[in-house]
Amino acid sequence: MGKKILIVDDDQDMVRIITKALQFCKYEVLVAYNSRDGLNKLVEEKPDLMLLDVILENKTSGFDMVYDIRYKDSETRFKDVKDIPIIMLSAIDRQAKSNLSMQQSSMMGVNAFLSKPFEMDELIETIREFV
Repeated sequence: MGKKILIVDDDQDMVRIITKALQFCKYEVLVAYNSRDGLNKLVEEKPDLMLLDVILENKTSGFDMVYDIRYKDSETRFKDVKDIPIIMLSAIDRQAKSNLSMQQSSMMGVNAFLSKPFEMDELIETIREFV
């Protein structure tokens, strides 16, 4: 297998579709359906990239995870994984996405945003930019 990608998303259908596409492209796929399991797998497995849904247990779970990884615990628990690329997946509409500049997203510690639904080719292309 190739590079390891961690998917953290509570939508099992979405996870299944993404997993098949990534495996077809020879990526090794790790899955977590909530933020706690996602953070644990991040530390244990040290993936090469993380795909992260914005809304998990609550409306800000994904952003909370990014904050913990990049800033809050970046020198302790997440020291070895604080710099992995994070692609945020969100069901926010495209208009809202256009209002979120790359400068704002990088300030939050996110490398890229993809709005759901997205084309699988767009996801694979975005992943290839970072791994």
